[in-house]
Amino acid sequence: SVMATLEFGEVTQIEEFSDPRQAPDGTIFYTHGSTINVLYNGQKVTAIKSWDGGIRNIYCFGDAFYFLTGHYSPLLTKKLAITNKIYKATFHPPNEIR
Repeated sequence: SVMATLEFGEVTQIEEFSDPRQAPDGTIFYTHGSTINVLYNGQKVTAIKSWDGGIRNIYCFGDAFYFLTGHYSPLLTKKLAITNKIYKATFHPPNEIR
């Protein structure tokens, strides 16, 4: 029989009710409310919001983070109305920016 072990270690702490996703290159994206954050060298990097509405349906594919946007509509009794806009977020570490 083969014996296997798992080791656990805390990388960093993120806000409660966050929704993390890890890209194949190891980049960790997570949402908190209507913000997108990236963990880089143990530090939180927050994106400047350039979209309208809240964030929903998040996915990582390749080195990017994709999401749909929406608004809370009073006609829908606090349900999120989809705006059908898809956004792509990519993270470039400071040493890659030219």
